[in-house]
Amino acid sequence: MDRSDYRTDIQSMGSTVSYGRRYTTLDLLNIATRKADNDGQAGKQPEPDLKAPAGFEAWWNVFEPLAEQGLQVLTDAWNKSKPEFRNHLIKVNKPGWDGLKAKAAKVGR
Repeated sequence: MDRSDYRTDIQSMGSTVSYGRRYTTLDLLNIATRKADNDGQAGKQPEPDLKAPAGFEAWWNVFEPLAEQGLQVLTDAWNKSKPEFRNHLIKVNKPGWDGLKAKAAKVGR
């Protein structure tokens, strides 16, 4: 059975039966296809590269102390940062960034 995390057992069984019927029919009737079946994956984009850009860790380590100085200081540093660092952080640790902003917003209240 074709199991996955996002399908119920019934859906998995249906997928397996459908796959079997499709290829049995092609084989019995000797039907040739032009392209290999990609199992519906044509529209999927490749996984993004999650490797941190050089210098990212040092850059990120500066932000904890900046958050203790308030949201304006943190935001100014963010806006002056390299776009590749900001983009990488949002891809791999957006909750961490959101938490740091929340911490900075509480300073001075």
